[in-house]
Amino acid sequence: MQDTNTARNFATMARTNDEFAAQGGVGIRLVNLEWGDVQVTSSTTATATNWETWEQTDTNGNTQSSREREIYRLLKVGDSWKIDEIDYPDADQERSSVTPSPSQP
Repeated sequence: MQDTNTARNFATMARTNDEFAAQGGVGIRLVNLEWGDVQVTSSTTATATNWETWEQTDTNGNTQSSREREIYRLLKVGDSWKIDEIDYPDADQERSSVTPSPSQP
């Protein structure tokens, strides 16, 4: 993740992963990534919209899937664009649409 994120967003993602593990999460997998609009807002900033579908597994082997819209705030670092912040504009609505699925033996 360090290759594609600024140090600031990498620290945020690391904390999120630690919280997930502390809540009993043992696995997370990106199932699908759909890209939307990308807008360059200045010579060093841009935004990119995407929809990510994730599958999460807990210590009991249960899985649940969720799909969320994300807006990446990008920062140009040298010749590369890096994710500096991620906004979740539909977070409250999506939390209610998480679909549990039974674990497979």
